[in-house]
Amino acid sequence: MKKCTISLFFVFGFIIHLNAKVKYTKLDSIPFRTHEISISYGFASFEQLVIVFGNTINPLNLFLLPLQSNQEKKYKLIAPASISYKYYLKPKVAFTAKGFYSNIKYNVHNLDSGQYINDYTEKYHFYGLLFGTEYHYLNKKYVQLYVGADVGFSLIQQRKYDYINEQIKKYKTDGFFAFQANVFCIRFGNKLGGFAEIGFGSLGILNLGLNYKF
Repeated sequence: MKKCTISLFFVFGFIIHLNAKVKYTKLDSIPFRTHEISISYGFASFEQLVIVFGNTINPLNLFLLPLQSNQEKKYKLIAPASISYKYYLKPKVAFTAKGFYSNIKYNVHNLDSGQYINDYTEKYHFYGLLFGTEYHYLNKKYVQLYVGADVGFSLIQQRKYDYINEQIKKYKTDGFFAFQANVFCIRFGNKLGGFAEIGFGSLGILNLGLNYKF
């Protein structure tokens, strides 16, 4: 019985030792949690920039009819909104999965008349999935710095309406390559935190959000 009790204590001690190694980083001694979910809102995505500067570049093969000298555009947009999940293999390495949505539309009107007569509206909706990885090169209790890269695909719905916004003149849906490269990212907080990411791609040049580790 005594030997059995000693053996049980040894087993429990070994399990606690393994748990301690998993739950805390070796250098920084901050809690290591395996899962993370987040929501974010970005600014100036790659797809939206293509639409704004589409008379110069158009890698997505969008409609983007050139303006006449007597026309101008007025834009309205929803910048990229995304939800993501992260799985941490190690305290400094994570795999990511992200879903995003954004849209942009613009009205074209005639400068000669000053009214929306004989003009048109174009709308673009972007839906996408991204998969990638992150490397956290600084892990402190309330501050983390990291970089990341994601690749995936997006669906783009394009619609062109006449000037009264009732009849669809053109419509198509295409699939395209999507990506995001973040060169500087900072996160504040422990379990619940906020973050800012600077990069380029389908999620925008600047991305702000909230996340929760568990």
